[in-house]
Amino acid sequence: MATTPPEEDLPEVEVVLPQYELVDGEKVEVARYRMGPALLTGDSLEGATASIGQTGQWLVNPTFRGGADGIDLFNAAAAECFARTPTCPTGQLGITLDGEVVSAPTIQEASFSRDQIQISGSFDEASAKQLATVLRYGALPVQLETQSVQLVSASLGRDALDAGLIAGAVGLALVTLYMVAFYRLLGLAAIAKLAVEAALLWSIIAYLGSSANLALTLAGVTGIIVSIGVSLDSNVVFYEHLKEDIRNGRTPRSAADRSFASAWSTIVKADVASLIAAGLLYYLAVGPVRGFAFYLGLATLLDLFAAWFFMRPAVNALLRSEGCQRNPGRYGMPTGPAGPPGGVGRRPPAVVPGDDVEPGAEVAP
Repeated sequence: MATTPPEEDLPEVEVVLPQYELVDGEKVEVARYRMGPALLTGDSLEGATASIGQTGQWLVNPTFRGGADGIDLFNAAAAECFARTPTCPTGQLGITLDGEVVSAPTIQEASFSRDQIQISGSFDEASAKQLATVLRYGALPVQLETQSVQLVSASLGRDALDAGLIAGAVGLALVTLYMVAFYRLLGLAAIAKLAVEAALLWSIIAYLGSSANLALTLAGVTGIIVSIGVSLDSNVVFYEHLKEDIRNGRTPRSAADRSFASAWSTIVKADVASLIAAGLLYYLAVGPVRGFAFYLGLATLLDLFAAWFFMRPAVNALLRSEGCQRNPGRYGMPTGPAGPPGGVGRRPPAVVPGDDVEPGAEVAP
């Protein structure tokens, strides 16, 4: 018997369909069935699960819809197969998908309850779950509708990506000028931190591209550009804490550790907020938006890593250097405590008149 081509496998005609099994990783035909016309389709099903029975064997448990379009149709087919009528002489009810017989169980009763049906056999876990999945596909038919179609030439896609990279480079240059103008040498440290994050990000992108075929899209480039602001914001928070502590009378050297401890809490909270937003976007969105969310979240995680392992020791080293002690303004720090003499700042040492100092005399500190 010649098998029926998949395009001719129609419910209302008699067909000959093969059944395959995997042998050493290859599909091997093990049987052919003369079938049809179909007595019911997957529309009658509500769902299916795989479970282990009381004897320890894997079972498949289909659940049919109620009424004439569900369990009644199945029971009509089961009655014919149980009685071995000319419509079902072997007593087997074939389950087919895409022109192949997936399973052909023998009907052992004439009537069933819609949720008390079990398909048994020589199932293992994988085959039982596979059959349950096949039945669920019939229970949940999905119709795909085209929402939009866009044809983009390779040159246009390349131009869009180049435009995104150019925009990122211009934005990075402007940010660099601002940070250096406002924070001097500490601004360069912020740019160095950004370079460390970029190197780590590029390494991860290259690894995922080779191992998981992850492509860097225009949406991903946009997420990376947005992450520049997230990264530099961590430096700004740290530097402003430093400036405040120095204005309150601390030296740059003593303010470094204390300021980072205060700033770290703010940095973590801000980055976690960005991670939550990126996670929600990735979970709820589809298509290019997921690429934007993925790269934004990845860059935010790298910002936390670089802030702790690079920015903290690098800024500490700069503030403890002799150059910062002599000229803190070159590092973007205030040159001394704020406030007029006698106000907020350092108080001059008090002198108490004694045997060696006459009242009213001036004593140099």
